[in-house]
Amino acid sequence: MAHRAATVVALLFLSLPLQAAVRVVSTTQLQGELADALDLRWSSEREIVLALGRKGLARYDVDTRQSQRIVNGSRRDGFFYAARLGLSRGYIVPGSSFAALAWMRNAPGAALSSQIPFDMIVDLDVYGDKLAVLGARRADDGRWAPEGAIVWVGTLSKGLSDLRPLHYSETGSGAKALDRCHYFNTGTVRYLRDGSLIVIPAMETGVFVYDLSGKLIQTWDDDPIGFQHRCEFSQQQAYDLAIRPTEQWQWLNARTILDDVIPLPNSIGIFTRKFSGGAMQWTLSVLRQGKVEQRIPLPFTGGERSFVRADVRGKQIALLLVEYATSKTPDSARLAILELP
Repeated sequence: MAHRAATVVALLFLSLPLQAAVRVVSTTQLQGELADALDLRWSSEREIVLALGRKGLARYDVDTRQSQRIVNGSRRDGFFYAARLGLSRGYIVPGSSFAALAWMRNAPGAALSSQIPFDMIVDLDVYGDKLAVLGARRADDGRWAPEGAIVWVGTLSKGLSDLRPLHYSETGSGAKALDRCHYFNTGTVRYLRDGSLIVIPAMETGVFVYDLSGKLIQTWDDDPIGFQHRCEFSQQQAYDLAIRPTEQWQWLNARTILDDVIPLPNSIGIFTRKFSGGAMQWTLSVLRQGKVEQRIPLPFTGGERSFVRADVRGKQIALLLVEYATSKTPDSARLAILELP
């Protein structure tokens, strides 16, 4: 599921009965360069920042549906491929699946920092000036993740001079699961409302919660959530899948897949997807203390190469629905605004 080959296909919304727990406020087919959107974050009550892949970053007003580019997509004066996005009151951080991340102050006219090399990024998030990255790095001598680290944290106001490992692969040195299956683009890190950090590697077992100081405070079993994508391939099997996107999607679509996580009041919202009956379907599971309290089927479907990214502000969830291209489908992305009770 390599971001460098990512394009997007129109999603089909169905007239299904809405669940009592969420209300669809609006849906918008994103046009022009916004159709390349791959991630999003709320930046104010009515404004969202979109990561646009090779097009950089843009602010989008959900009322007027107008947008403004804030970061170009060129290497010279922008960020070359914004596939993941973190945002706080102080900072905006775009990241590429491969190669680098950067940051800027969350203020009009702010300039982008120099790009920081980061060999692999599956997900990232920001809380204040704290950055968390699910990914892996090579050592100076070229060895891949020699310490086995798969989650890193650092302080943006310090220029990430304190960047350090936080969470380690259960496979140890080399972080084999992340190394072999990163192109599935699943697994997440997300800061919760109190500043604690939830880590769901997805390709490995477990749900982990760290406090803001980096202390592990909770560990939960991920079986109740129900996603099914352990990375149990040999190196050769992983290589064969990496170069065959069609087979990647066939493998993914035979399973329930973790898409994203959002912080809810006193709980955690987890979006999973499942391809069934010829369409992609999504469920929002409400997780509290490691137990799923509610499962809410979402009232829309997508095609066979679709996924969602989400963020929440107050009672409103911004949901970006994206699909990678097939030979028969055009590029598109859709933004849905959902409201919690």
